[in-house]
Amino acid sequence: MKIKDDIDLKELEKYGFNCIDEDYIWNEEANISICIENPECRTLFVYGQDEEDYQDLGVIYDLVKADIVEKVE
Repeated sequence: MKIKDDIDLKELEKYGFNCIDEDYIWNEEANISICIENPECRTLFVYGQDEEDYQDLGVIYDLVKADIVEKVE
């Protein structure tokens, strides 16, 4: 999945994405980051080794429900 091109990245703050550097914006609690180094990419990455690492996949559900992400191949 990726963040839609017309979404302002500042809008992601209300979903817990508040850590930003030049390449990524991420939500530390949910172990989710978004590649922003290439404006056309904006790919969503979910990190973790086991089930406990995926405690807050509700964030992804919220992004889908808000029509912020789209499926890519």
